[in-house]
Amino acid sequence: MLLHEDLLPFHELSNFLKYFSINSYVSDILSTLCVENKYFPASTCFPFSKKIFLTTHGQLMPCERIDYKYSLGEVNEGVFLNISQIVQQYNAYYKCLEKYCRHCYLYRFCGLCMFHLENLKKEGTEKMVCHYFHNQKDFQLKLSRIFSFLEKHPNDFFKILEDIIIVS
Repeated sequence: MLLHEDLLPFHELSNFLKYFSINSYVSDILSTLCVENKYFPASTCFPFSKKIFLTTHGQLMPCERIDYKYSLGEVNEGVFLNISQIVQQYNAYYKCLEKYCRHCYLYRFCGLCMFHLENLKKEGTEKMVCHYFHNQKDFQLKLSRIFSFLEKHPNDFFKILEDIIIVS
């Protein structure tokens, strides 16, 4: 049996509040200090900015949630990183994603890590797919679902803000 908190509309409301509530602006204090906010496609962490994951095979990964094929380097007798290659690869991914994301209505509030896109290694081809893309109509329907759910369950607003920890 599904709990109320497991319902898709509840998760949509949680994600909406994550990016659109005052708490998101308070928790992202750096954006309030900057004159111009820069948005990068998807919600991918920059390499080495939050954490680094070392696999049992000596591969350095941006995090534990992505495929080994996106390794940043390795640790054997020493640490091997090719910074220029990492920069070049991330820039290629961002350049490709920007073409898609600039037409998406969730662009600034995307919670998707680019490494979870289908066929990211085939950037620039029709084989790369983002299932989170929202055109204007999709975005309107999403907002309608969220606010309808909120009207039916107004206490969820406070429950999410007070009880649920939203991890970015």
